[in-house]
Amino acid sequence: MTRKTFYLHIPKTGGQSLAQRIAALYPLGRSETLTTDYGDGDSEKLRSAFGRFDFIESHAKGGVLADFSDIGIMASIRNPIDQIISHYRHLFQPNMRLWQRAVRALEPGALFDTFSDFFANFQSRCIVEAFYDYESLSREIGPIEALMRYLPSCLERINWFVPSEKIDEFPELWALENKIPMFPRKLIRVNTSQNDGIDKNKIRHAIMSRPNMYDFDMIVYNHFLRKYSEFRDRIILKPNTGAINDSFLAYNSDNEHVWLAENWYVPEPKAITGGEYSWWAGPQARSKLHCRLKELGGTLKFKARVFAGISPQDVIFRDEQRASLPVKLDMMNDQIEYSIDVEHLVGDIKIIIDVPYCYAPIQLTLTDDSCVRRSILTSNWRITR
Repeated sequence: MTRKTFYLHIPKTGGQSLAQRIAALYPLGRSETLTTDYGDGDSEKLRSAFGRFDFIESHAKGGVLADFSDIGIMASIRNPIDQIISHYRHLFQPNMRLWQRAVRALEPGALFDTFSDFFANFQSRCIVEAFYDYESLSREIGPIEALMRYLPSCLERINWFVPSEKIDEFPELWALENKIPMFPRKLIRVNTSQNDGIDKNKIRHAIMSRPNMYDFDMIVYNHFLRKYSEFRDRIILKPNTGAINDSFLAYNSDNEHVWLAENWYVPEPKAITGGEYSWWAGPQARSKLHCRLKELGGTLKFKARVFAGISPQDVIFRDEQRASLPVKLDMMNDQIEYSIDVEHLVGDIKIIIDVPYCYAPIQLTLTDDSCVRRSILTSNWRITR
């Protein structure tokens, strides 16, 4: 089991559903879900709770998590427009008495303009509030400046980033990461909204015409999507069993491997590509691959037979630190062979492949209406010395 974990509950992100699924992976009595709130001055109270529990889900305010560097922190975030819609609908609930007259008397846009401080970048504020006294900061330097200064460091404190649309998948990956046997369970959503007759399209239009309500939240949401993708790749591409995941494998010989990890299409059949499997890069301009090199002095090679709207020299290779890797191009039987110098690298490494743009045929020809975006068609991946 991993180290003790705090799940930062951000309202209207599906948090209760996720927390209950993660809590179910712990021994009975070793988790606490949304039972106690922790705020300014509650550090000792929270530390005491971690003496009894391994997993705690709660709201956190007043910078209560600032001194908990030894605790793993998990958070989920939702597409900010959907989160604001859900928050708006929640204000109609009977237990939200302070809001009843306002939400029923004002049109959505008027409500957002009048009470923008309640809705604006709510999820980003929740993250900062967990590590700093955001209320004091917003009074001293202003809410926007407070987010700009302190949000980046708060995001660095989070260990597990879960977009709301991934809460069904994440517990299985969490179990794999922590080597926990997981039996099939019925997935239940907790605290879901009912059909309340509210015109969501009207609310959505009001929100989208006020991008200042969610500018920080949209950046954070995209950050969560990227970090989750990296986490998912790490778990799936390197299973705890040590077995090779053949669905991503483009080369396997003498304990050295190449996996086409991210932004690759499924391989083209041999019958179509002249007797060997070939992989298109796309639909984005950046692709990633994982290599396992048993010793120094290697060269990564592959052939490219088709370039969609780009030239062979447009393809750039970088290591994990974004440093450029030397590359040599050779013409071989109407194909370009790339030789990437990885002689200084050993073990499990990642390589980034960048092209200027990933075009679709409909952009390049007058005869092909396909909107499938692809950049280069690759084959014959291998490692040589």
